[in-house]
Amino acid sequence: DDDDGGGGGGGVSVREVDAQLAAYNGMFGVSALSEYSPLQWLYHRVRLGVRAITNVSAYRASSIATVAFVATLAALYVASPIDVLSEATFGPIIGLLDDVIVVVAALVTLGSCYTQLAT
Repeated sequence: DDDDGGGGGGGVSVREVDAQLAAYNGMFGVSALSEYSPLQWLYHRVRLGVRAITNVSAYRASSIATVAFVATLAALYVASPIDVLSEATFGPIIGLLDDVIVVVAALVTLGSCYTQLAT
């Protein structure tokens, strides 16, 4: 009744999947992923990304390298005079948009990986 319909033997029960999902969602402090609006999800991932950068002492050496690599690439792009949206061409507001996108993308990437990076 509770198995996945795989014909008996070796199937994962619905209760097991529900328990695993609840445990996973509990790591992020929510009871269900549907509780997030897209902006809340982005805010949460950015916060986890900041935590990934500031809590480096909790990582293995390979994880520190991953955090350093992503953060360095984002910093180099922001500091670089070469941009996808140039400030000289598109003005200061639109021109800085690509820099903001890169920083947010780096933080979201680190936030998504945070639970995998920590030991």
